[in-house]
Amino acid sequence: MAGTRDHTVISHVQFTSGSTTDVETFTAPAQATGCLISVRTNGGFFTFDGTTPAATNGLPIDVTAATGPVYVPGGQTIKAASDAAGDCVIDVVWLG
Repeated sequence: MAGTRDHTVISHVQFTSGSTTDVETFTAPAQATGCLISVRTNGGFFTFDGTTPAATNGLPIDVTAATGPVYVPGGQTIKAASDAAGDCVIDVVWLG
């Protein structure tokens, strides 16, 4: 990951958003300084400011090999929703 520093893995969590209206919320552990996010099955929309993720709001993360995991600095609460009618499996690795 270009531009990142060395990190220690704190934990790994997995969530599933079943649709565009099924919003999952995950909160960083107290010692988190960032995380890696990846998605499987379908892509998703992600927000980091407490707003509801949707096609018109949030960072889209797609399911492609080129995307790979996305590094997000900081230790904030993240909300995510599938970008399709089906499941979006979301993997988050919290880093400290």
